[in-house]
Amino acid sequence: MTIRQFLVLYNRRPALRVTAHVLFWALLWLFTENPDYDEPYASRLLNWFYSMASFYVLFYWPGPPLWQRRRYGWLAALGVGLVLSSGVVMYASEKMVNPQTQYFLPEFEAYGPLAIFLSGRYFFYAVFNGLLTNLAAPGVLKAAKLLYEHQLARQRTEQLTRQLQLDMLLGQVNPHFLFNTLNNLYGLVLHDDPRARAMTQQLATLLRYSHELAGREWVSLREEVSFIEDFLALARLRYGRQVTIVSEWAFGPDDAARIPPLLLLPLVENAFKHGLNQTIGAAWVRVEGRVVAGEALFTVINSRANTPPSATSQPGGLGLTTLRERLHLLYPAVSPLALHPTATAFAATLRLPLQRAAAVLPVTSSPLANAILLPV
Repeated sequence: MTIRQFLVLYNRRPALRVTAHVLFWALLWLFTENPDYDEPYASRLLNWFYSMASFYVLFYWPGPPLWQRRRYGWLAALGVGLVLSSGVVMYASEKMVNPQTQYFLPEFEAYGPLAIFLSGRYFFYAVFNGLLTNLAAPGVLKAAKLLYEHQLARQRTEQLTRQLQLDMLLGQVNPHFLFNTLNNLYGLVLHDDPRARAMTQQLATLLRYSHELAGREWVSLREEVSFIEDFLALARLRYGRQVTIVSEWAFGPDDAARIPPLLLLPLVENAFKHGLNQTIGAAWVRVEGRVVAGEALFTVINSRANTPPSATSQPGGLGLTTLRERLHLLYPAVSPLALHPTATAFAATLRLPLQRAAAVLPVTSSPLANAILLPV
């Protein structure tokens, strides 16, 4: 079994993870015993529990969620708390080992955990010989695992991005969609309709974006929105008065911030593919985007047949499955996608952290993407 296969199995089997953690801490207890030093059992147990607590706080919760959500102030407060708690552990251990000593005990009793800052020696023994030494063994293993998983995730993300680009060209913008669009364009050309040139340009822009920019790791909000608007414009041409299609964007100066490409498209396409075809009566699709607290919040809502939503069903096909896997690899500590089916509508919300950039390569947007509004 390779390391990659073991990690896949490890991440999928909770029982295996629990067993590995229990075995590790048991071995750490056995191999950290010093036969030349008569340390009380309670003192060893205290340090052992402190090792576990500090490790899980930093590497599981709340450390990683705070880092993922960029709550650096809270993360710094967490670090200060761990540093101060190392002084508490140092005092308790010293009290159990040698209760009559004058080393550190009087200072701690006078100043509390802040006593570790009274001298460099106190700070060294409390933090370096306490906190960091306790975290050394589990921290190195966890860091190595995270680095390896990050490398695997990056490789998998690149594969999925390329696959998504292919799916979009050959599947999502499928032959039926292209055939209907070209057929409509042919009718406009026969009638010398001025919309034909604009729609041809929008179709070319959509295909150019998917081919040239979808392979990039990051794109700006304005680039992604321009692509979605071209897609919606083609949908307006295809469905005509049968479907009401509305889009609203409110990014302001944040439109240069960056997100991974082609994350919104599966939701928009899903609204047409699985919503409109099953709708009874007037059909509609609404796409919205705005920036909230440093995150891009996208909402896609579509009409659906008047049937009760199923609590166990997973709406969507291969597009949503691929999207969920990409989101899990890009944002493992959060859940950016939320689906809200009701009896008459289906809503999908995508919340993406923004990456600020000093400069983002511009893309030429179709000048008529927002100007062309077919009667609905």
